[in-house]
Amino acid sequence: MLLLHHLVKKYHKVPVLDIPLFELQRGIYWLQGANGSGKSTLLKMIAGLIPFQGEILLNGISLQKNSVSYKNQVSYHPADPALPPYITGLELIRFYDTIRNKNQSTEADKIVEQFQLSEFVQNKTGSYSSGMQKRLSLALAFIGKPKLILLDEPLSTLDTAITQLITDKIAEAYADGASFIITSHQDFEYKNLHFTKVLQLAHHQIQVVS
Repeated sequence: MLLLHHLVKKYHKVPVLDIPLFELQRGIYWLQGANGSGKSTLLKMIAGLIPFQGEILLNGISLQKNSVSYKNQVSYHPADPALPPYITGLELIRFYDTIRNKNQSTEADKIVEQFQLSEFVQNKTGSYSSGMQKRLSLALAFIGKPKLILLDEPLSTLDTAITQLITDKIAEAYADGASFIITSHQDFEYKNLHFTKVLQLAHHQIQVVS
């Protein structure tokens, strides 16, 4: 499903990642690694948000050669969302809904209900707490039924009830065909969520550890 080939990322000529060849089939993957190991950088590369050397393919589609088709398959939630502060959460949801569903908005009301956003979604995002911004950003990541959803520290700042809601949604989306790569410093101890593999990022390389 996801193929990384001769993947190299450097900052100021210092290597951050150097992955000769790595392939993941459909699944839910937990990407672990120490702070500064490159987890967020790797997710941003897979999402097509930062430049790199090498090749990334998803379901046979190359990010470098066919970026629009590739990015239509991928969704990304950053560890620290930076939402535009002068529009409402609902406006942002409707925008994502329109773009990802090709001008046939179908999901806005469903997303608001599923992620329990109704109490604040009419307010401008600049007024949101970090937890509210996190929840909205996570909701946006699920719009449009992407094939690969990248979640960077999705559970931080969330209370127990919302954490359970998010893990339920991950399990539901996986059953509906999505795959996930998730980074987290927190344990995922939820009966409804089972990882296909645990991945370890260290010394610029990625490997399967369990």
